[in-house]
Amino acid sequence: MASNVTQISYVCVGISYIEKRNLAAHIKGRVAALAAIASVTAASLTVAAVTLTVAAVHT
Repeated sequence: MASNVTQISYVCVGISYIEKRNLAAHIKGRVAALAAIASVTAASLTVAAVTLTVAAVHT
């Protein structure tokens, strides 16, 4: 009986460990996606600023 309980507890620990790793990977994926969105937004804002500057210089 004791060995069954030990095995079950090991399985539970293993499952929680896997879930934590999946959660960490999920969070990393979210952060990477947000970073990509932020860099694209920054790039488009830079392009817009350059465009406005060029337009202001030419007028």
